[in-house]
Amino acid sequence: MKKLGAVLAIVMMLGTLIACGKSGNDVTSPSSSGASSGGNSEKAVELKLWTFLNPEQQDDPRSVALKSIVDGFNASQGKIKVSVESVHFSKIDSQVIQAVASGGGPDILNVYTDLLRMHVDAKTIQPITKYASEWLNNEGKGDYIYSENQIKLDGEIMALPWEARVFTLFYRKDLYDAAGLKAPQTLSELLAAAKAVKDNNRLGFAVGMSEGANAASFMETFIPILRAAGGKMFDTEGRATFAGDAGVKAINFLKEMVDSGAMNNQTISMTADDITNGLKAGNIATGVSGSMRASAIRGSDTGKNILTTPVPPFEMGQSSPTMVAGQTLTIGVNTKHADEAWEFIRYYLSKESQIKWAEAGVMPVLSSAYEDAAVTGLPNYEELVRWKQEASDSGQIVFYPADYTKLSTELAKAAQKIVFQGAPAKEALESVANAYNANKK
Repeated sequence: MKKLGAVLAIVMMLGTLIACGKSGNDVTSPSSSGASSGGNSEKAVELKLWTFLNPEQQDDPRSVALKSIVDGFNASQGKIKVSVESVHFSKIDSQVIQAVASGGGPDILNVYTDLLRMHVDAKTIQPITKYASEWLNNEGKGDYIYSENQIKLDGEIMALPWEARVFTLFYRKDLYDAAGLKAPQTLSELLAAAKAVKDNNRLGFAVGMSEGANAASFMETFIPILRAAGGKMFDTEGRATFAGDAGVKAINFLKEMVDSGAMNNQTISMTADDITNGLKAGNIATGVSGSMRASAIRGSDTGKNILTTPVPPFEMGQSSPTMVAGQTLTIGVNTKHADEAWEFIRYYLSKESQIKWAEAGVMPVLSSAYEDAAVTGLPNYEELVRWKQEASDSGQIVFYPADYTKLSTELAKAAQKIVFQGAPAKEALESVANAYNANKK
């Protein structure tokens, strides 16, 4: 009951944030009756896939890939039809939890790895171990880039990642070249470069400091810098550990960006979508974002000048572990068609589908996809391989606690006070960590 109460509190918190935040690219607000009902065996089984992508958004390469894959699956089937319900990434999890509590919800659900624990605790999804283990030992054997142990949660496979992503540094090569700069090798070099490439119409560096949209942009930047400082978000018991010396060092680095003039208080209201759009439009010269957004960022003449490089360490030779995550597919708890839902997930993980994701700038999860001529011929092939190597060398998927989104928003609010209002970093971070840990067993 404590877990359920915590999850419901998160849903209420998310709802409040959503009402106050930017709506993003919402297209559809699914009803609570998403799960398919049983029907005449002669009729096609209709499945609902809930995802953050919108197959009708033709200016987004990932959305185009999704449409192609869904259309391809439907054309290959005689008795199964999948339709897509699109919800903004900041709203989908709370809406699923609410829909399932009413007896509905999706047949197939896209879940981000960071939030998988939330869905497990809320019982919105069902284990897929019986399907996934067979697939891993047959079709995916020796090809899937994740091992069975890497993706198990409490002894069960709850979802299968269909993509991998690293969080990396995006920078304007044309501006760096004009300033005589190379890709930064340390965070000190990044600070100096960001100051050099800023002007009155462009931030030299930006991180979305808003607590809206689950504070995604802030966390995508803070965690890599925290890791570069030798810290981590949680210990093995799930208690917050970011308030130590490493956390102070990481947040003070962001404050230095502001103090140097490379970043300003425009970023208080920015979300992950705003960082993507700013890099694409040329209003931001440098920022940390996910590899999955590279194609969208490069969808303009300005964006074509943007390259990626790993988030550097504080000092040359130090470790800077890559932050790795991924979108997954799983089966809704209320579906009456689990076998058919699995058939779609299988198709999503096929080499044919994975090549389409690679063409959209997304890291495939099948090694064989990287060897296919359609992928090796891509302009960003070397970058895809480098991202894959980064993930393999130091990356690790982390299944964060169910209340991770509540913590991330509180941490973003504390960061605003530290970075823009001069609040003492140690005290502000400890306040958030202590309040979070007080609710742990």
